[in-house]
Amino acid sequence: MFQVLRYLLVVSVLLTLLPINSAAFSLNSYDPRSMGMGGVGIAVPGVATAPLFNPALLSTAISGQGKFITIPTVGMRTQNSDDFFDSIEKFQDNDIVGNLADNIDRINELDYNNNIDEYISQLSTILDNTIVLESAVNDLSNMVMSADIGGALIAGSPSNDIGFSFMVNGIAAVAGIVNYTPNDKRDIQSLLADFQVLESCLSEDPESCLNEDFIWYDHTNNEITYNPNFDLNSNVVVRAIIASETGLSLSHLFEVNGYPIAAGITPKYVTATVIDYEENIETADKDDSDSNDYMKDYNDFNLDVGATIDLQNGLYVGLVVKNIIPKEYKTYNRICRGNDTPKSDGYCRKTATGNAIDIDPQLRVGVSKVTDLYTLAADLDITENGLINLDEGSRYLGFGGELNSLEWLSLRLGYRFDLVNSDHNVASIGVGLSQSWFKLDLAVSGKGSDELGASAQLSLQF
Repeated sequence: MFQVLRYLLVVSVLLTLLPINSAAFSLNSYDPRSMGMGGVGIAVPGVATAPLFNPALLSTAISGQGKFITIPTVGMRTQNSDDFFDSIEKFQDNDIVGNLADNIDRINELDYNNNIDEYISQLSTILDNTIVLESAVNDLSNMVMSADIGGALIAGSPSNDIGFSFMVNGIAAVAGIVNYTPNDKRDIQSLLADFQVLESCLSEDPESCLNEDFIWYDHTNNEITYNPNFDLNSNVVVRAIIASETGLSLSHLFEVNGYPIAAGITPKYVTATVIDYEENIETADKDDSDSNDYMKDYNDFNLDVGATIDLQNGLYVGLVVKNIIPKEYKTYNRICRGNDTPKSDGYCRKTATGNAIDIDPQLRVGVSKVTDLYTLAADLDITENGLINLDEGSRYLGFGGELNSLEWLSLRLGYRFDLVNSDHNVASIGVGLSQSWFKLDLAVSGKGSDELGASAQLSLQF
């Protein structure tokens, strides 16, 4: 076993030296067997979810495996989604910008000559408001979240001659980010500096107070005026794709120089709805992000291809290329004439935003060692996969194991490294329960409250 572990480690380290060629979604599946084993599956024999990982698995180590159906596979993953929306709502509920303006109105109602101390005290409160504003926007700066949910129905029959499987696979993936613009950062810092200067000069020599970038001081009436040009332009961006795939996987087993090599292909029909929502940070509302105003529908065709090599003695190597045909799904918003024109009237039209959600080819390789008692496996993304073009992507290296000490029970453990951002490394566990033709698989993955995943699958084999 130690030789196997060393072999898997060496192969995985060597694979990390290969080039990164493209960006796309993370190559995820909601198969609980895979999730429980750190996301591996490219070279792990198992026909029930072959179309989701590698169609060549329909002709790989299929002894004892018959016709099958999964009813269904379902799962979800989330990264920081609760913190993301809660933080934005908290910022809006606190109405820091509005409170700042209200406090300025209150200070202007004071008679400066007869209430100097109170005036200075109120100005200190305004200064504190500005510090809170700077801190609050900094906390939201470049905050990122992602979440996805999916499910699949699969039925088929493995074979060394022609293995086949029919699948219907659906996924909804969303990513969001808060863009703290450089102009807002500069303006808030200038506003803070202006109030600090004003507080100092009013305390020492009011006649020396001058108009600053964002604060105007009226010496005659002792009034402070907010520069009307000050306004937050930072925004919330949410992009999403809701996609379904209907495909037929086919596989065949060849023999080359004494080694069994399986090859598979999955042609698939794809429908996709893309969403691109962008709104000012003070008015953004997550309930608006699924409006038809921000949606665009597409229908497409694509292909997955894969292969496995049986190196004998239970050692398998596999590779898969998902979505061979690159796709660019441009996003659109409904734009209306005039800021006050309702989006439902005849003055609106769908206009390209200049953004797009890219579905590019994804290459993953894997290796596994399989015995009657255990399975060990490792998978590696060769391509870097993007977060719907909003932030840094991901490139996963997963390790996992499965223990089959009992005929009816499988225990699984795994760990998935993100080679782009180690903050997204996650551990996982899973269990499989089987009895005759019936099998139930469950898995969870996570890293504290930052990321959480769960998956379940019910499958039948005949």
